[in-house]
Amino acid sequence: MISRVRIENFRSIKKIDFTPPRLCALVGANNVGKSNILKALDILLGETYPGDRAFNKDDFYNRDTNREIKISVWFDPPLPSCRCKSKESNQNEHMNAKAFHLIHNQNGTFFEVEDDSNSNRLYWGNNEVRKLAPIVYIRADRNLEKQLSISEWTLLGKILKEADKEFRAGEIVKEEVRLTQNESDLKDAMDKVLEILKRPNKYQQLENSLLKNLKDQTKDLLEDFNIELKPYNPLHYYKTLQILGKEWGNFFEVTSMGSGIQNLILLALFRTYAELEKENAILAIEEPEIYLHPHTERQLYRIFRDLVYPKEGEGAQIFYTTHSANFVDLSNYKEVILVKKDKENGTKVFLSNLDFGDERERNELKVITEFNQERNEVFFARRVLLVEGNTEKHALPRLFELKGYPVDENGISIVETGGKGNIPFFVKILSSMNIPWVVIYDTDSNYLLSEEQMTAINEALKNPDISESEKRKLKSRLEKHKETLRKNKLISNLEHQDRIFGLDPNFESICGLPTPSEEWKKIRNARDKFLSYNTYEEAPSRLREAVEKLLELDELLNGVGQRNQDSYNEESLNDIPF
Repeated sequence: MISRVRIENFRSIKKIDFTPPRLCALVGANNVGKSNILKALDILLGETYPGDRAFNKDDFYNRDTNREIKISVWFDPPLPSCRCKSKESNQNEHMNAKAFHLIHNQNGTFFEVEDDSNSNRLYWGNNEVRKLAPIVYIRADRNLEKQLSISEWTLLGKILKEADKEFRAGEIVKEEVRLTQNESDLKDAMDKVLEILKRPNKYQQLENSLLKNLKDQTKDLLEDFNIELKPYNPLHYYKTLQILGKEWGNFFEVTSMGSGIQNLILLALFRTYAELEKENAILAIEEPEIYLHPHTERQLYRIFRDLVYPKEGEGAQIFYTTHSANFVDLSNYKEVILVKKDKENGTKVFLSNLDFGDERERNELKVITEFNQERNEVFFARRVLLVEGNTEKHALPRLFELKGYPVDENGISIVETGGKGNIPFFVKILSSMNIPWVVIYDTDSNYLLSEEQMTAINEALKNPDISESEKRKLKSRLEKHKETLRKNKLISNLEHQDRIFGLDPNFESICGLPTPSEEWKKIRNARDKFLSYNTYEEAPSRLREAVEKLLELDELLNGVGQRNQDSYNEESLNDIPF
């Protein structure tokens, strides 16, 4: 698999250097350079050999042709042995490639291969070594017709190439020509097919005229040259194979079908190739969610995970760009690479280096986040407000609207964390990926007991005459006290306490709301209360402080635990090409 990617001076990318996961989701706003990362990989590993024609003026960062474009990838494990010409000896030698380097400057384009040896010797690359790590790149325009053509670089062509090799296994001799049993059987069958195809007079006229004219034109140029009309291609037995659609007994070209069906067929080919090639497959796809229903999106994301992490053996490696929360999972935050762009540094990437070392923590995180689309939305947000539950989530958008910052227009996500105890998980992940956040939580001070109350409860529990019912109530108060202390301590231990706003004792209390037992009533009461505000200043001051703090935060924060600490100027986005 590709273990490292480094790109310099290519389109919107000044310099990025990152370690991609096996399942690599590139997430970011439009026009930040996600597709440029995939395009760079395709130039180095894709269908067209990376010569001078692979680049033009627009491919240089800031269109400055004095710069040098560099695209490099490293492989772990190294690639199988291949013959390449040594830059040192100028002789072809066997070597195992651990890295490809593509350099393009005013002097030309140079493809170098780095050997997996202590000396890191360099060789001149060739197409044979590229074939050991080919990438299949599906762009957002979804060109199904191209992928259905048969060549060694298309999805269907790659699959059928292996079938053709197997078809030719086990040679026999027939009619002085070396054929496999499969080839012999096919030839006999196709000879009969050809006899049927020759029945129309028009075909006979075509064959006779074509052969006669060719013979006349080549008699003084080529010796013993002729052509044959075949219903199949013996150089690639599957080259004439076609995928046809069938509905209610009628056949038709699949390329004439709707975009949604064409996309599903293309994704099916994508999946088939990954299943057959397994550890040899490197796949890149732009916006896999195109034309898909939400249920199908979630299904496809699970399929991606199955292809990358099979039950046995090594899986494929998949790079993809996405704008859908169905294609990311907060519990698998290390599979997400945030892509952003600023005028000074161009496209930058941000990965989390956070580790939850405790297995209990990892399992708990998985339970509270897995396949929760709304919580997964944090990866797409410019700013995140973390709250405990749905009451705050439904009420607080009104506060941003009154302030003049509607949440959707400004990329603000209000995320309910499923309870106060889960907030630290979200904070740590967001901090590790430089996503600005603010927390609003209930202190629940009404559940805390004074020392006198604790002593009184403990003494009461020692009373032999106390009823079991009363004993359970007292124990419950003690447990509630301990649990509140524990959760509050977790939050007080978090960094950036200036972004954490406790509501004493809770949201309903500071808003003057009743506290019915049914959640839907809480949500309705809070929504109606906030909708009754005509001005921002009518809202509780503590909530306004939290809103204003979130709006102060830059989209990229300095010193939050991420290795890339670049400032971010949102207004500069449109000044950068691509």
